[in-house]
Amino acid sequence: MKARNYVKELKQLHKEADECMRQISIIGETQNQLSAENIIATLDDAIDELYEDFSSLIAQANRMVSNITQLDEPLEAMVLIYRYHRGYCWEDIAYKLRIDAGQVKKIHGDALRSLETYLE
Repeated sequence: MKARNYVKELKQLHKEADECMRQISIIGETQNQLSAENIIATLDDAIDELYEDFSSLIAQANRMVSNITQLDEPLEAMVLIYRYHRGYCWEDIAYKLRIDAGQVKKIHGDALRSLETYLE
């Protein structure tokens, strides 16, 4: 798998996990307003299924992050984790690492090449 596709998949997993949690919240709020037992049971099942999906997505994302942390350069790993796991913008990453955004982008390119090599 190409490094860019790998980190995009990580970002997508978090997006899907966030959507699961959003749906769980909506269903939970709706459930609290209902009294019919069959509707509540159906919503319980839907919530359980969403929690399972959420757990699976998070487990897969955690495995991917674990792979990223195996890179030889910790700074490269941090840039990828901040960018794709935590969703930080270039400026926020630069602030966190106390370097300028241009350096972050260069490290990002190096990190993708390192990840590519690691994944092969």
